[in-house]
Amino acid sequence: PYDLLLKNIFGGRLCSQVVCTKCGNVSKTYEDYYTLSIEVKNQKNIYEGLERFIAASTVSDYLCEECKNTCDINKRNLLSTLPNVLIVHLQRFSFNFDTLANEKINSQFDFPNVIDMTPYTEEGIELKALKKKAKKNDKPGAEQSLEAQCSEESRSDNLVKAEAQLKQKEYYQYKLVGILIHNGDAQAGHYYSFINVDRGENEESAEYLNTEKNRWIEFNDSLISEFDFNRVPVECFGESLEESPVNEARKAVSTNPKSAYMLIYEKAMKLPISVKVDHYKRRDDDIVVNSLDFTGKETELVSDIRESKQIIYKDDYNCYKLYNFHKTPLAIPKETELQVEQDNIQYVFENLMYTKEFVKFICSIFTQSYRSLNATPPAKGLEGSLSMLCVDFVIPIFPYVKLSGLPCISQVEEVAVKFFKADHDASVKLLDSLRTNSSQTLDVLVKCPEPAIRQSHVLCVDTVSYTHLTLPTNREV
Repeated sequence: PYDLLLKNIFGGRLCSQVVCTKCGNVSKTYEDYYTLSIEVKNQKNIYEGLERFIAASTVSDYLCEECKNTCDINKRNLLSTLPNVLIVHLQRFSFNFDTLANEKINSQFDFPNVIDMTPYTEEGIELKALKKKAKKNDKPGAEQSLEAQCSEESRSDNLVKAEAQLKQKEYYQYKLVGILIHNGDAQAGHYYSFINVDRGENEESAEYLNTEKNRWIEFNDSLISEFDFNRVPVECFGESLEESPVNEARKAVSTNPKSAYMLIYEKAMKLPISVKVDHYKRRDDDIVVNSLDFTGKETELVSDIRESKQIIYKDDYNCYKLYNFHKTPLAIPKETELQVEQDNIQYVFENLMYTKEFVKFICSIFTQSYRSLNATPPAKGLEGSLSMLCVDFVIPIFPYVKLSGLPCISQVEEVAVKFFKADHDASVKLLDSLRTNSSQTLDVLVKCPEPAIRQSHVLCVDTVSYTHLTLPTNREV
């Protein structure tokens, strides 16, 4: 049901324009994007980086499909649609062809709390070009010919159409909600993040864009703490070259290794989320759309969603229901939920099984068993369970845990040997395990730092080998 979820949240559409310098023909191709990668080198802030991103580059000897001439063309990328959540990747790493090594660009690079993306969109660029052209041709007081007047009226009409193409201003406004930091150099480093955890859902409120007033948290591995948003320039912008110590070989070397690597911006006016539904019964007041491309209908759709109207898209194969961004029902399939739960349990187990506390717990079982076996009368029926416990836990785990200070190793050894002598099945299982995983024996005998464990391992293997070779078996083959 959530096949469009990532696209609805992080996906936008990029327009690649090719403009012929001879005939003026503009050809466009579109592709999806999920991140914007912005150049940092020689740029002071994100505005200069975005201008660099949409800047046109000249390609020579290009055959224009319209005028059939070989000429220069200007090629550029513009933002056709904007995602609900904009991920901006800052190009902090580059390859130095002089030193033939990767380097981190840690120069100061500023970014705002709120950014307007209008100047970098198709409609924004078109409107800017028309205004620039109108201003250039505007000569007050001068008499104009009929042809010039018609041309002026045409430009005016185009300007009105271009302004009409602009969407509601909230569509272009983004607030900063997350920052990913890289601390280190190009060879090694550490990532952590600052996240706005109290951004709210009331996007129509004037306070919504004030991200600096929200609660920010630092997530740094196991360290989770409050973050003062006023420290963003110090923690995230990188170091100014003017403040860096000068090095003769490299001109300027930054001493501050911390800088922002990714920025997460959230749109003020979010488009709805499309969720696939299996069964749908149309109601009289439903709004049915003929496409999931919301271009030109953004404001209307958001208004309908806020009024709790049900919007449906249906084709020959699938049916989608559109939900408010903040109220989308996210139900994890039962099979996936169980698999995730099992993976989490396994992950926790594998992280805890090599701790000293878990080994103490295993040892306590053998200690109690030792007492029971030496009691009067001795306990019975423990052999099968505890010998398998040796095979599954003691021998695989003990070699990798520091056991100094645990006086019960000798008791574990004595109980294990006694059980292996009495349990033929456990002896066979242990030998099969050692045969299929020979590196385990090597780890114990060569890498294990505990002499008592190495000695116990050898004793258990000798006992098992003796038991396996001498004990008769009544099993049918």
